[in-house]
Amino acid sequence: MKNHSATDKQIKYINDLCKNNGYEFYNQNINMKQAASIIGFLAKDKVQPHYLFDFLRYE
Repeated sequence: MKNHSATDKQIKYINDLCKNNGYEFYNQNINMKQAASIIGFLAKDKVQPHYLFDFLRYE
């Protein structure tokens, strides 16, 4: 499986979460898996459903 770069939407979401949590997102050269880990760490219980619907589907 190819490891794709993080999407612009992921980068923006991480930047927003960093601002809200007092972190600096200084190295934005990340892949999608790293982005998911960072979002999971920063968002904890605050992940917005509209963001997840780009990646998840309830069947």
